[in-house]
Amino acid sequence: MASKKRGPYDGTSRTSKWRKLEKEEEHESNVDEIAGPETIDDLTDCIDEVPNEYDILVEEMLEEEKQKLDQKSSDNQSDIENQPLYQGSRLTCFLSIEKDAKCETCPNCSSKSIRYFITIPLKDQMETILKRPGVLDMIRKSKIERSELGNTSTIEDVYNGNVYQSHFDISGFFHGTTLEERKHQLHLSFQINTDGVAVFKSSKFGVWPVYAVINELPPDARFTRENRIFLGLWFGTQKPNMKLLFGSFLKEFNLLFTGIPMSIKEEQLTVKAVLLSSTADAPARCLMMDFVQFNGKYGCPCCLSPGETFAISATGNSHIYPYKSESNEGHDKLRTKEETKATAHRVETEYLSGRRRDPVPEMGVKGISFLMSFPKFDLIKDDLREPVMYIDIDERKKQVAFFPNLIEKD
Repeated sequence: MASKKRGPYDGTSRTSKWRKLEKEEEHESNVDEIAGPETIDDLTDCIDEVPNEYDILVEEMLEEEKQKLDQKSSDNQSDIENQPLYQGSRLTCFLSIEKDAKCETCPNCSSKSIRYFITIPLKDQMETILKRPGVLDMIRKSKIERSELGNTSTIEDVYNGNVYQSHFDISGFFHGTTLEERKHQLHLSFQINTDGVAVFKSSKFGVWPVYAVINELPPDARFTRENRIFLGLWFGTQKPNMKLLFGSFLKEFNLLFTGIPMSIKEEQLTVKAVLLSSTADAPARCLMMDFVQFNGKYGCPCCLSPGETFAISATGNSHIYPYKSESNEGHDKLRTKEETKATAHRVETEYLSGRRRDPVPEMGVKGISFLMSFPKFDLIKDDLREPVMYIDIDERKKQVAFFPNLIEKD
């Protein structure tokens, strides 16, 4: 899969270039490969002439991240900005290929639809955040305050949840950490998130940024721009190959779990961290978990109910999961990490053995999710359900249905 240098930066209109690329990919033209942006600078340049309603949304987001990365690059003496975007083959290829390199694993790959992504070193960004004045003290103060309060039944933050407490003791260290180790170690946890943003109004081109936040920071500092970790960005006409995108920084998460030495405020610390949770809207969550869509058979990520199709109008149907009166809990058997992993391996084995042309979902599971590879991560319990999508929006629909006179009609 040799890459030809046909980069779209030859002085012509950027917007027309991207629309031309979109047309070439969509109609499977005879062009061997379609060149894409090579750096974040290139990506922001490409979007300079996006239609107005998307210009602000996408360009500002990328420009903010570029400025953030420029600063981190300067702080860490690492050339983050000029790292190449990797090219991924079709769904069955999980390799990252350098620009102008040939993929020896899948030389017969017929895919003309190339997607691009960048990944930013996690360690460098963490070090930059922890070196910022007051951040390390803020984290330690928060841990001390929680330790003094002791265990409480009040749910105030992520620390009070069962998942957090299954990893960390009351002092904010991993269970089993010795007193000597606590003197020179710092233990943290992450929450990751991703979602897609369309670049053009009538286009399949989109970007998928991947973010992480440090849970041990207080809520008012946790989600601020300067403390948000930008893990990577996917760009292309198709939804991300999650195995390829997230697999690119899985190694760093594994290293952090065992411990990475960092020099912070003249202290030599071993920083350990674990991925505590992931959150996304319903469609993105299905991609991350490698499940069927939420509106399909066995689409519930929590239990093994197949659901049923319910007619909501003369022409429309909806897939619902009705209350199960014969069950004490009101639902089918809950999914477990172990059973889901075993099911995923069966599906992948059937597909890779050549017995099936495409993966056939079993109980809603389409294959092995990258989340299964993160240390201590429970795919079922640790993937959070977004309340805005499941509660707030649904309640607004009900209110509109009950109060139709509130809607102005043309």
